[in-house]
Amino acid sequence: ERGTALLQAASGAVAVDLGEVTRSDSVALALLVAWTRAARGRSRALTFHNVTTQLRAMAQVSGVDRLLGLDG
Repeated sequence: ERGTALLQAASGAVAVDLGEVTRSDSVALALLVAWTRAARGRSRALTFHNVTTQLRAMAQVSGVDRLLGLDG
């Protein structure tokens, strides 16, 4: 909810630094997908930086890496 509220308050592009994330699971992946959808619904650009190898792999296996902009 807090992340979605920040997206609503943003006036431009939003960058999320995941550098402090040490462990992640499907819940974290679902959260990133929800934030991405919320950002797109508000015509906001959203990028994720310092994504862990584990989270990137889960996104690829789940087929949401392109949605999240993690395919490059």
